[in-house]
Amino acid sequence: AALALVAAALTKGFALLLLPLFARVHGRSFVLWAVLGLLYLGMPLWVYLPQFLHGMYQYLETVHVNSGLFNWVNLALLPFTRYWHYFIAEKLSDLAILGVVVWSAWRPVASHEDLLRRSFVVLAVTLLVIPTLFPWYLLWTLAFMPLLGRRPLYSFVLLSGLSVLLYTFYISIMPYWWTPIAEYVPFYLLLAWEIIQAKKPGAVRAWVHRLVTPGLILRLGSDPAQPGKV
Repeated sequence: AALALVAAALTKGFALLLLPLFARVHGRSFVLWAVLGLLYLGMPLWVYLPQFLHGMYQYLETVHVNSGLFNWVNLALLPFTRYWHYFIAEKLSDLAILGVVVWSAWRPVASHEDLLRRSFVVLAVTLLVIPTLFPWYLLWTLAFMPLLGRRPLYSFVLLSGLSVLLYTFYISIMPYWWTPIAEYVPFYLLLAWEIIQAKKPGAVRAWVHRLVTPGLILRLGSDPAQPGKV
């Protein structure tokens, strides 16, 4: 598992954000194997580390594409601070990522499903607050959809489809004002609805009851009006 996490991190650094969570579950041996794996599998990276850091710096400073919350926070700060709005937005983004990573590893993990759910939340929050969101970044969240139980967040499935609107910029070589609205407003509306539905008292219990009870009745041959009789 540690080597798989390292391999994922070498593909895209987002995976390193899951290290504290997996270390909470698997202990210090996981961290040790992850460090050793990173040192060995990352040898090509260490050889060209100066060039890699230079390229990453240029990427982080110049490529700001298709951001949602980050861009809105940046624009909201613009009237109040002329020169520091982007810097403040960056630090707020970093704090959000740090907060969700700490949250994921704060309490013991109850089950494998809980581990997958926390991993999904870490990656999802990260993708929503970073200044650049290319459509293929969302593959990190789609991979969790079949593993999150019977109620995946369809809002992220929707966002993965709407993110192709980014390519209107590359087709016309100019940004359209309506693109982030068409991409993110439906996503956040659906996400808010899903969260509200999940938070309703008894909503999950009632949903599980509706799902399980017909199967039990059919299997046991019991009378729905008299659950105790078969």
